[in-house]
Amino acid sequence: MSLLDNLPHTVSWFRPTASTRDNLGATREGTPITLVTGDSDDPNAWIQNASEKEILEFAKIDQVVTHRVFLITFPDLRPNDYAIVDAGPSYVGLRLNFIANPVDRSAGLGVLQRIMTEEENNPRNSTFGNS
Repeated sequence: MSLLDNLPHTVSWFRPTASTRDNLGATREGTPITLVTGDSDDPNAWIQNASEKEILEFAKIDQVVTHRVFLITFPDLRPNDYAIVDAGPSYVGLRLNFIANPVDRSAGLGVLQRIMTEEENNPRNSTFGNS
């Protein structure tokens, strides 16, 4: 079996929608659009920490990257889209913000798409007082 048959992580991709103001003037975030739903029976990604070379490469253009995500199929992503790791041996619950377009990477006989992401340090859904 190849790596393409055994990707360890299950990831769901989301696109935020426009925020609105309520009657008291508070800003409410819209419900995100689900682009890809992770299925724990069929893992669809492999997440690794970004290498020092990759971090420095993106720092030159003022972008922060922390992780790279390898995918078999590439969802139609654009800036502000993000992923949440649903299952896997590590990184479960981690929110990763999309940074850079995919690059083809050869993996055995198949091809993986590499996407550069930035870890969300303080996602709004995990802060206290948020419902």
